Amino acid sequence: RVKGELATHLHPPQTEVWATAQLSGERIDVSAHVQPGIHGIGDDLVHSRDTDRSDVLFDLDLPGNFAKLVGITSSSDGTKLAAVVWGGNIWTSTDSGVTWTEDTSVGDTKEWRGITSSSDGTKLAAVGNAERIWTSTDFGETWTEDSSMGNQWWRSITSSSDGTKLAAVATSGYIYTSADSGATWTRDTSVGGSKYWWGVTSSSDGTRLAAVAYL
Repeated sequence: RVKGELATHLHPPQTEVWATAQLSGERIDVSAHVQPGIHGIGDDLVHSRDTDRSDVLFDLDLPGNFAKLVGITSSSDGTKLAAVVWGGNIWTSTDSGVTWTEDTSVGDTKEWRGITSSSDGTKLAAVGNAERIWTSTDFGETWTEDSSMGNQWWRSITSSSDGTKLAAVATSGYIYTSADSGATWTRDTSVGGSKYWWGVTSSSDGTRLAAVAYL
């Protein structure tokens, strides 16, 4: 959650912004979207190349249906971005968000909830409500649908830096892990029964995970 200087440069100014940050050398890239307070759906997207200078903040020129942006991920150098839209499609950018391409290769629009990528941006994995896990090894040119776990109310997904280790959590479900870029998955029952999982993250090598559940 980002407040203060970043939020005041949105138009109109906002008091709160949810954001994802990527450390790249001595620079932090921040991608954020405004939270109007309903289901975590945002209605704007901003990008900062240097957190020490507010004058480099700018609104990305996004298509109108980005009004329901719910998730975004970035390569380590910040050039490749991928975003998911609730009730929409996956969008990708190879120029730090200056231009965007809509990906319709996964078929009908979906209630996407989250997306993650490898550090080089080539491997992507996305999840949605009442959906299956979708993975790509070519920055969204083609996608593979995993049907082994059936449709679930996926909430969040995370990736190791090389994209081989993935972890995903489902609402009123379990934590699932993969060690082969999503080709196969294992359900983790070590934390007991199903929970209302809300988010998951991992270390760069994917060996350490942290997940949160809504009580």
